[in-house]
Amino acid sequence: MKKVSYIFSSLVLATAMTACQETWDDNPKLDSAPIGGGYENFLNVPEMAEQYIVLTKETQNGVLALTCSQPDYGFAAAANYTVQLSLSNDFTTPVEADCPASVTLSTVYHNCAAINITNADIYAAMTEMLGIEDATKVPTPYYPLYIRLIAEIQRQQQATGIVPGTTYYSNVVSIKGVSVDFYQPSEPGFLYLIGQPQGWTITDGSMFATETGAGTGVYKGTFKINAGDFMFRFYSKLGDWESNSVGSQVEDTPIDISLGDDGYAGPVVWGKGSWSVPGWEGGTIDVVIDLNDMTISFVPSVPRNIYLIGQPQGWDINSKAITLTETGVATDIYTGSADIDAGQFQFRFYTALGDWETNSIGSQIDDAGVAISMSSGSYSGICMDGKGTWLDSNWAGGNVSFEVNLKDYTVTFTTE
Repeated sequence: MKKVSYIFSSLVLATAMTACQETWDDNPKLDSAPIGGGYENFLNVPEMAEQYIVLTKETQNGVLALTCSQPDYGFAAAANYTVQLSLSNDFTTPVEADCPASVTLSTVYHNCAAINITNADIYAAMTEMLGIEDATKVPTPYYPLYIRLIAEIQRQQQATGIVPGTTYYSNVVSIKGVSVDFYQPSEPGFLYLIGQPQGWTITDGSMFATETGAGTGVYKGTFKINAGDFMFRFYSKLGDWESNSVGSQVEDTPIDISLGDDGYAGPVVWGKGSWSVPGWEGGTIDVVIDLNDMTISFVPSVPRNIYLIGQPQGWDINSKAITLTETGVATDIYTGSADIDAGQFQFRFYTALGDWETNSIGSQIDDAGVAISMSSGSYSGICMDGKGTWLDSNWAGGNVSFEVNLKDYTVTFTTE
């Protein structure tokens, strides 16, 4: 069996286009029957009709070129054309239960002489018709792919009574076999922690790691694990104990691990083995699961820092001289204090050092000072991702306590 990578962008051959150069008299003439009848042979057989084709992630930008003979509707008709795909030749029998039997692509063509279906469109249609919702269902077997055009009349013709919206099917052509070799979600996915921390409830999705981006296969999460409760695995779907599990081994038996100062790193498999830390005293861990390399890491979480950058510390983007520390792991509330000399009250905050243009938390987006007053002994206001500074031109000097809340994006400054 010959496998051909599904790249069609270079296959729009001159010979395939000749049918569209025919005279009007040579073209097939449609009956006036609307959709449900009026099938006519105006769609040509694709060049790749007898090939076995594999859809891969690397070839999504390729195209399948379709050509047709311009139909004769019996009058000078303007029509829009859409492409309909199916895995059954009658376009009504689904391959998978609860999945559509056919998919009509969204692109509208105004001239059937140039209809190019992208690999991405065919992939999306096949995943919908096959019910592919995760990577466990690929690669698929080869399926015949059936193709037809739907022509919709755009202008009324008085003599025939045909009105706008009258629709015709073309004949059906096919590709001998198409297989989907990858899974590409449209949105970031989740891996759900199932185990002692949430009561071993397979329908409870309250604890989860989030994919870093759609299709990256890398998931990150931060979890608070109470003392004695460090035993769990992950699931890509909820509701079924026997499938979609990501664990330490295939067998449903926990594997004991230990977390040192640097945490733990090891393999993952599609299986039901749990990770267990005997004698776990409680705490918060950062988890990274990579389903490309099939690895996992557990690192004990520690409170994070943000940094005051401005006049009080000499506008040094690399300085940790004035550091605000998170009140607890993952609280997103940071506190600290500093002595600020008279006339030096102008600053913003950074979540990471070394780059003026990123990671800044300020009074506004623009790089300009926003005037405030500490004359009452305190100031409360909003903050945002930006480079605006807080500026008190009348500051007489003294110690200031800071609270930066990055959950609510608010700040409070208090004199002591």
